[in-house]
Amino acid sequence: MDAIAERESIDAARLGYYGYSLGAMLGVAVLAGDGRYRAAALAAAGAGALSGPAHGPGSRLPALAGVAVRLIAKADDELIARADTEALFAGLPGEKDLRTLPGGHFAIGDDVTRAAEEWLAARL
Repeated sequence: MDAIAERESIDAARLGYYGYSLGAMLGVAVLAGDGRYRAAALAAAGAGALSGPAHGPGSRLPALAGVAVRLIAKADDELIARADTEALFAGLPGEKDLRTLPGGHFAIGDDVTRAAEEWLAARL
């Protein structure tokens, strides 16, 4: 983010993050490690090896207390278990929302993009 800010005019008070699947799970570490993000939309993600545990030692979620997070789940996700998404949601502190959309993990349609955009636009 620092490198982008050096080249582009950005409003650092209005930073948001959107990731799908791997980008969402790795996004937990990004958000936890950089306190400048104010909102995030994480699609097709759950607690686990990449995002870390939802509670206890090793959980990064307490660092997201100042980030408004929308989790976007897929109703028929073949890769991310519903229980893992629910665990991630339960562990999130602060403002949060869980939106479940139809389809499987690889059904990345306009509905997912709209759900992320509306959340980020409303909070940034």
